[in-house]
Amino acid sequence: MKRLALALCALVAAAAPALAQAPAGPPSPPKRLLTQALLDKIVAELPPLTRELEALGKDYDEALGGPDGEEGQPGEIQAALAALAADAKVKAIVSRHGLNEGFWQAYGALFYGYSAVAMESAAADAEKSQPGMGAMLADMVKQSKAWVHPEDFALVKKNRAKIEKLFEELDRND
Repeated sequence: MKRLALALCALVAAAAPALAQAPAGPPSPPKRLLTQALLDKIVAELPPLTRELEALGKDYDEALGGPDGEEGQPGEIQAALAALAADAKVKAIVSRHGLNEGFWQAYGALFYGYSAVAMESAAADAEKSQPGMGAMLADMVKQSKAWVHPEDFALVKKNRAKIEKLFEELDRND
């Protein structure tokens, strides 16, 4: 767990320049996208769904992470998720896993919600060890939260351990 927190702090520090240049938030207030049942379904289905999508090859990897595997800014990731949602092969895979066309938006809410929850925790820890660092991270948390409905954020926060385990599994399989 400590290693994960350090890795997250490194990720946040590496992303700071890009996030500082990112727009303050989405163009409109975010919609509520998650329920407990949908969050549980995503957590259960994402690992096998991801394996199927990865079998599609390079296009999927580049859409989500770019050719170098680095994640883009929030707007870029949202555009990539929308492009994936429009692809017929991707739609078929998502449907086979019992998810509908709203899956990609819900996944985005889960992803940004988890990022904000993790950054909130990192900001609190950073402020204890390096005064002033928490304030810098607080702005990044605010930017991530802008992409997530407050009730979705609360649901993600409540399920943090479950989501953390999911992302650790996905990282191991990557």
